[in-house]
Amino acid sequence: MSEHARGSAIDVGAFALSDGSTVPVRAIESEPVAHAPASPGEAGGAAPDEPSAAGGDGRTAGDEPTGSAEETPGPGNAEAASDPKSEPQSSLAGKKDQREKEFLDAVRSAACGPFKTVLGPGTDADHATHFHFDMAARRNGATYCK
Repeated sequence: MSEHARGSAIDVGAFALSDGSTVPVRAIESEPVAHAPASPGEAGGAAPDEPSAAGGDGRTAGDEPTGSAEETPGPGNAEAASDPKSEPQSSLAGKKDQREKEFLDAVRSAACGPFKTVLGPGTDADHATHFHFDMAARRNGATYCK
């Protein structure tokens, strides 16, 4: 967090709101983090007794393995089933850009309300690399979230 345009960054662990609730601040690593597919039973993963998107464990009716582990996706690994190697790089980059846009939109949407001003990537060049959250009251109780 920093005072806008002053370069005086401070670490903030949480924001205390006037209603007594707090909004914790989580650190974000500077390096991108790859997320593994959800494990069975977790949100987004197949429950232990449900078939996976891959259609099983790669065994035939005779219970013999088919293919190598590299060519047969494991349980709960739907991404491997779609074979990203077969997609053009531009398609993969487009999916990454879409996920990033959705993430930024979700942050902006969740912050707008508790914070009266929310600026960030896509607003202007000054906020291209970070978010600016301001709790100061605006005229007529309005919010400014871009």
